Amino acid sequence: MDSDNPNCSSSRACAKCRSYKFRLYHPGRLKYPLKQTKKRGDLSGFVRISWEQALDEIARKHKAVTDKYGPESFHSIYACGAYSSSWQGGGYTGIWTGISTSAAASLMGGYAKYTHDYSFHQRSFFGTGYTGYNGSSANANTVASAVKNVVLWGSNALSTVNSSAYSEIRSVEMLKQRGGKVWFIGPEFVDTGVTLADTWYQMKPYTDTALILGMLYHAIDTTFDADGNKKAGGLLDVDYIDTMVYGFFDSPEYYINKDTGTISFTAPADGSVKVNAVPAGRSLSAYIMGRDARLTKAAYSGNYVADQFASKQAKRNGSICSYISSAGNATKYKTKKDFLTPKTPKWASDITGIPEQAIKDLAELYFNQDNHPIYSEWCGAQQKQANGVINMFALQALLILSKSWGQTGDGLGRAFGGARSNAAGTLNVSISRPDVPSSPATPVISCTQWHNAIKFAFKEQLTANGYSAKYIPDWDYRNSESGVYYEDGGAKALYTWDREADGTIKTNADGYYKWKTGKDGKPLKAGFRFILNSGGNIPMNQHMDPNDAREMFEALDLGSTQPDNPDTFCMVSFDNFLSPSPRWSDYVLPAATTWEQEDIISISLGNSLYIPVVSNAPGQAKSQWNFTNDLLKAVGKLKGVGNELATKFTGGIPNQQIEDLVKDAFGKASVNPQSLYHGKTWEDFINNPYAPKTASEYAPVTVTKTTLRENLDNYLAGNMSQAFISGIKTNEKAGYGAQWLQSTIDLCPKASGRFHVYSDSLVYCYEHRFEQWHGYLASKGQATGQANKDFENDPLVYPIPLYYAYEDYFNEAYGVMNGKNTLDMNKGYLLTTTHDRYRAHSSQSENPYLRELTHRIKGGALYSGNDWNEYGNIGAAQEVKAGETANLARLNQTISKGQPIAGKENVASWSEVWMNNQDAAAEGIADGQLITIGNPIGDVRVIARVTDRVVRGFIGLHQGCWYDPDPDDGIDDGGCANTLMAQRPSRVDHGNGQQSAMVWIKNK
Repeated sequence: MDSDNPNCSSSRACAKCRSYKFRLYHPGRLKYPLKQTKKRGDLSGFVRISWEQALDEIARKHKAVTDKYGPESFHSIYACGAYSSSWQGGGYTGIWTGISTSAAASLMGGYAKYTHDYSFHQRSFFGTGYTGYNGSSANANTVASAVKNVVLWGSNALSTVNSSAYSEIRSVEMLKQRGGKVWFIGPEFVDTGVTLADTWYQMKPYTDTALILGMLYHAIDTTFDADGNKKAGGLLDVDYIDTMVYGFFDSPEYYINKDTGTISFTAPADGSVKVNAVPAGRSLSAYIMGRDARLTKAAYSGNYVADQFASKQAKRNGSICSYISSAGNATKYKTKKDFLTPKTPKWASDITGIPEQAIKDLAELYFNQDNHPIYSEWCGAQQKQANGVINMFALQALLILSKSWGQTGDGLGRAFGGARSNAAGTLNVSISRPDVPSSPATPVISCTQWHNAIKFAFKEQLTANGYSAKYIPDWDYRNSESGVYYEDGGAKALYTWDREADGTIKTNADGYYKWKTGKDGKPLKAGFRFILNSGGNIPMNQHMDPNDAREMFEALDLGSTQPDNPDTFCMVSFDNFLSPSPRWSDYVLPAATTWEQEDIISISLGNSLYIPVVSNAPGQAKSQWNFTNDLLKAVGKLKGVGNELATKFTGGIPNQQIEDLVKDAFGKASVNPQSLYHGKTWEDFINNPYAPKTASEYAPVTVTKTTLRENLDNYLAGNMSQAFISGIKTNEKAGYGAQWLQSTIDLCPKASGRFHVYSDSLVYCYEHRFEQWHGYLASKGQATGQANKDFENDPLVYPIPLYYAYEDYFNEAYGVMNGKNTLDMNKGYLLTTTHDRYRAHSSQSENPYLRELTHRIKGGALYSGNDWNEYGNIGAAQEVKAGETANLARLNQTISKGQPIAGKENVASWSEVWMNNQDAAAEGIADGQLITIGNPIGDVRVIARVTDRVVRGFIGLHQGCWYDPDPDDGIDDGGCANTLMAQRPSRVDHGNGQQSAMVWIKNK
């Protein structure tokens, strides 16, 4: 630990680690395999079975399903309950990873994988490829010694990225000693803002793009007068934008030679690439200016690109904004009503709540090059919204236009931690599995669309069993032919595919993949029929709208009572507790915790670390490794190959353990003079396996420019009469689901070689996603790809970062646009969720020590923390006889009908929500009062925490609490934020827009 070195993480045990014994020895720990015998979710229906029975029935179910419906019907769902380990981890990065290739799943015959993750779906989808933005990320060295200003766009990194917290604090201290400043923008003054920021810009949630557009308007306004003439000292570097940016102004169709930068307007024979026009009034600046016509008077001139364009288009914009609504003035969308509205700082102020002058000040901060390097830190909540991709698009556009790239410290990233330092001579532990087959190709869909994949497979059964989709008010489920909500994220690609003997999917003469048909001549819908939930809580807690998931799971025929039936759904959960997702599973298998299984885990800023078993697992709980080994034995038995699959998984040696692999690596290291472990014994290693290494020394950096930026600055300082070669690379055929017909590939928009703030590729890719998998739809004359239409048949996705009004999203998601509901937006509160320091997502929600720090009893006092026999203790069902669990109806057994059970007044607790003190006074709500907040998606009971650390009109509910609906009124007493989040995915990427909710106070 080094208090002066920003590279030193100064790691200390946090509250989660210090309280881990309450997790290890919690009476609710799962000890034995359980099988549901009644209805999913019915706690009284679980019965204890042997591991032998569980593995046999699970293997039979898997075989029945995949034999009929193919590998695409088996899915290892996203799960990060054991995120740190690729050796023992679950469905994200571990043994059963669904995002890369799982050896175990491949040995079972393959499976359907997913793309992206629940933390950064929008950011990883959009990346920087659609804009070409190339600003760099920064570490603590850079911030401490080079950066002048840090802008935190809602970041709460000190709580969410514990390993970088000290480095971030120390580097900001050093930045401020040099005169630097930190700006925090967001609706809740989270601990990161309180600790680091000089200024808090109090912004309403979901309005980042409006703020950026207001800043860009100010930059234009300082640069062009009403007649389109350039002003002296304007914020925009127009020559730079002409040279390096595509789509800020309207432009004609042209051809560009990528090697020379030369522009022509007829197709030359030198391999030049056609760049599509930015049509009149469709550029980003045209949208920003609305009906303000000054840029239709501004001449293209002054540099090579402008002079070329002027020969075809004299003025920078061919018209005022030409985006229109097909419904005209009758449109229900606020977004469309604002098409012609100039996006002035006043306009942005009315939307965001940030004062007009502050918006101008922020614009001048970014566009004044003397303030650079500026490091902009995005956050998970900023992108994990209904329009999170658009937020990322707008932020990159701002950084491109303000030249926040191309030099040390000028960039965009997440937490700026210390420089990583690895010790030399550490162990290299690996496993060889040469005989593991490749997993057959299947559609790779968004990790968030598993529920659609289930509905696609079981549309008829769900309908027959009374599923209503009442918690998805913007969906006409009964008239949905496919059973898939919101086009589509990949679910409609999950037919059963006709394959060659080697697993390759056959292709029809028309270029589409070939599907299989059933006995009735209809295509077999694979969907997801068998889900392995290995160490995760996505299905019933960490995904939006658990009320809908509950209705769906309960309407599906139980799979555990018919293990040989391929036409019933089955979910298997491997977990430590009977948390919400295991509760609604068919089989629940007991898992060892991190301290109860050997593992190799990642260490912050350092080397991987081998940890042996520290504490024995309770009952018959297994490690992930041993569970997988045993399951593969059961699968191999059914396949007639005995233990062959399991032996291939363990590296060719039957029942080989991780410890065996570590011992082998250690044996080699102990005789290697270059190793840290030379001459040591195994006992020496076990007593101190950590590889000693001090943090990298603080090394101040000098601000230097990239070659491209240096060349560009020299070019802009010259006469600019010749072409400039930028070499910027942007996406063409991109994103998941990019399996297209050749004719579609041929027409894909081509990159301009410049930065893009207008992306016709973004729209094109959206509209054609998964096209090659949609041959059956084409054969029926139905549209392939994804429908780019909203409720008025206007586009959902545009080529520029529009501000999509949050009111429109809620009117869509809550069933106002389709006439199902009416809502008074003026009385609603915007709600987002943050991570706190006392849970890792939903892990440790059961821990009474940590619940003490996040929950309060009626009246506002912190509760006593002694409810571990009554909260999450439904694992006791494993220890009693059949029939004695009939009273187990919920997680929290200290609450009934929204009130404490008699005698439990000082124990019964609810999660707290943060509410602005002025709003609370206006509502007549006191600090500590038990209230109900809700919307058409769901209702939650919570305790009000009255504070001035959130903006007016906003309520903050921390994420990760366990879903616990009251058996009588259905209101969630658990405080699960996702109970309030609509199923509607985020725009463009079909991600988890679960930072977007509007709630009404329903009961005070």
